[in-house]
Amino acid sequence: MKKLTTLFLIAFLTVLAFYVVFKWQGFRVFNKDLITVVGEYSQLESNNIARFSVSVEDTNADKAQAVEGVTQTMETIIARVKEFGIPEEDLQTQSINIYQREEPYYDNGVQKFRKGDWQVTNSLEITLRDVNRVTELSELLSTVDASSVNGPNFYQDAEGANAQVYYDKALENAREKAVMIAKSEGRSVGAIVNIVEGYSVPTYNFMESRPMGGGGGIVPGTSQDTVTLTVTYELK
Repeated sequence: MKKLTTLFLIAFLTVLAFYVVFKWQGFRVFNKDLITVVGEYSQLESNNIARFSVSVEDTNADKAQAVEGVTQTMETIIARVKEFGIPEEDLQTQSINIYQREEPYYDNGVQKFRKGDWQVTNSLEITLRDVNRVTELSELLSTVDASSVNGPNFYQDAEGANAQVYYDKALENAREKAVMIAKSEGRSVGAIVNIVEGYSVPTYNFMESRPMGGGGGIVPGTSQDTVTLTVTYELK
């Protein structure tokens, strides 16, 4: 048992050492003919997408009436949003919840529960691709018969016009690292053997969940867009 524990500890420390080298140095050498480096490129870009979430809720002793009430209200909201100019592909139902409440009561001093009203909730996500109209849409949503309106949350389009530039820059950064490391060993960098890609676009949350009253002063802000590429090269 003691021997197994010692072997496990040695294996753990070995893996940890390799991880530290990779994390700090940004590269790993798999064998004498291959080298792996991590290339990155980051840039602050203006957010160009805004998303809103609209929820409608109804409570009724009759399940069918609760469902019908929510459906009619949501259909009215969708019609107004489409009239505003939001295409159907930028409208997405997030969730529909239907459940029956349980109401507590006491019987001879003992708390019990009985079936109560039905509660129905429907949530809709709205994507606005023209952030210059955020204030207009905010004002519109403040007038609809919704239980809650959340947003806007601002994003950067990950598939925008700058995406290819980001990948090129990240690959260039990876090659620069590989060349620097190879030169220190008297070697040169050859062809790319493998690329593993990672992409991250954080969100910028401007408003908390609270009733909206319209008005101006909404600023889309920026997002830190980052492309990360893990690239394996041949060594000559």
